[in-house]
Amino acid sequence: MKEKKIGIFWENFEYGGVEKYLITLINNKEFKNDKFTIFTNSSNRAITNFKKSIKKKNTLNIVLYNSINQILIESFYLKVFFFLFKPVLFFFSLFQIFHLLKNKKFNIFIAQCGGFGDFRTDFASIIIARLLKYPIRSAVLHHCYTKPRLWSRTINIINYFIANLCSSLIFVSKATLENLKKNTTILANKNINFEIIHNGITIKKISRKKKLLKKKLNIVYALVLSRLEYGKGHLDLVEAFKYLPNKTKQRYKVYFVGKGNSKFEKKLKNKIKILNLTNNFVFSGYIKHDSRAIIMNFDLLLSPTREFEGFGLSIAESLSVGVPVISTKVGGVLDYLNKKNSILVAPKNPKALAYSLDLFLQNRLKYKNKALAGKKIIQKYYSADVMAKKYINHFKKINN
Repeated sequence: MKEKKIGIFWENFEYGGVEKYLITLINNKEFKNDKFTIFTNSSNRAITNFKKSIKKKNTLNIVLYNSINQILIESFYLKVFFFLFKPVLFFFSLFQIFHLLKNKKFNIFIAQCGGFGDFRTDFASIIIARLLKYPIRSAVLHHCYTKPRLWSRTINIINYFIANLCSSLIFVSKATLENLKKNTTILANKNINFEIIHNGITIKKISRKKKLLKKKLNIVYALVLSRLEYGKGHLDLVEAFKYLPNKTKQRYKVYFVGKGNSKFEKKLKNKIKILNLTNNFVFSGYIKHDSRAIIMNFDLLLSPTREFEGFGLSIAESLSVGVPVISTKVGGVLDYLNKKNSILVAPKNPKALAYSLDLFLQNRLKYKNKALAGKKIIQKYYSADVMAKKYINHFKKINN
């Protein structure tokens, strides 16, 4: 395949891993001659940063739309109304997608599914892509199955139908594949082409490190780089500090970098205050800078996620710059994390987190060497170049 016209449907609200993955993919040299069109909702908070991060401006077109199927709602009564009429809104969203795509010609069309298990507009875009006879129609699935509150049987039937309209399904980790295979009908047809293509990390040398900290001797500066939300395990980490010896506790400074739910942030700050840990935790908000350069400022990356990680991009980025990792054993992180390159703990277990923090402090050099071993794995198997080449080969195979 020579020059390609690639359409990507991406419905999104928050900053996160899908945004970074798309930037890495589009910027890669394997796609230097290709033209991309991104269709995304106007309420996508990540789109401004996304635009700035794309190097090849002349090869990218962004089409914004006001989604009628995915809406952020605060009112309880409006939420109930929205859930009850979800199938109707989903049906009308197909007309909206058709209007967006009808005059576009693509060799490859990709639906980016950040989550899965509801009436998703991004997955539904495959129906219109098939109707418009785009040669290659792939869905990239980034996360686990989230059981819908209503219409679960209807959604399973619809998803089975849409999956059969795909040329292929791409999973970002083994865990994502196994989870969706077990809990959904998208792979019920054994003739569907599917492949695991892990997210890739940009390995290039960071020329300038953004200085974020004024470090003190004998203090471990730890980082949690994720959205502020319950499932990411921030409360478990705060709870872990209850079990640390005072000498250990005094030597840790943890930075929460990322935005999120304001109610959860208030609850988190209140918990820190109650436990008298205000000197141990810092809220930095979202930092508009290369995440690998941010990570390099710290001595340790913490990922206390409670349920599932589709891939764990910030964890892989941490290893790529040789910064040690303490992570819970959840989802896709186990594709590349093990006892030889990190500290792994059970999720939802503050005592285990506390033990790991104490363990790291006792032998920092040992875990720095483990991180350097992990760096070699990321460079060899999980780089942006490896990911891009796998996508190119995948599309060639489907095309043939």
